[in-house]
Amino acid sequence: KGNIENCHTLSDVIVSGAGYVGGIVGELDSDMSLVQCSNAGCVIGTATYVGGIAGNIKGRILDCKVKGTVEAANMVGGIAGVVDLNAQVKNCLNEAAISGKSQIGGIAGTNSYGKINYCVNKGGVSATADFAGGIAGQAVNYAEITACYNTGAIAANKNIGGIVGKVYVACAPQGCYNIGSVSIGI
Repeated sequence: KGNIENCHTLSDVIVSGAGYVGGIVGELDSDMSLVQCSNAGCVIGTATYVGGIAGNIKGRILDCKVKGTVEAANMVGGIAGVVDLNAQVKNCLNEAAISGKSQIGGIAGTNSYGKINYCVNKGGVSATADFAGGIAGQAVNYAEITACYNTGAIAANKNIGGIVGKVYVACAPQGCYNIGSVSIGI
């Protein structure tokens, strides 16, 4: 229980693995917070739950920044691969290029029952299949996305959005905007 604060990954660092891969941590438990951390390196996963800061979060990520690149198969995000039940990402910035097959987002690949507040994506997001969004690839199960914006280019073959690629099961982004390009086809 507690905080992890002021951790930084440099640009010459490569973090790689199968799933649950993050630039700072692989999985963040519900009683933990990451505060004012940054990753400027490359994060590579061969499976799912891959993020610039954390692969999967159940706790909180606050005031964090990502540059460089993040790539994996599915559930890939600039900050977190998946924002899980009661988790929160707040005041974070992604400038990394994010790529994968499905559920690819500038902040989170998937937001399921979590909260994403006051975040910005400036990095390009590309999915070779579907579910690509400037903030989240998909938002589901009462997920909350508020006061976020995207300026990065978003591309996928279907389910593409400047904010979220696909929204369903009682989720609706609020107070968000997109000025990045949104295009079909990789």
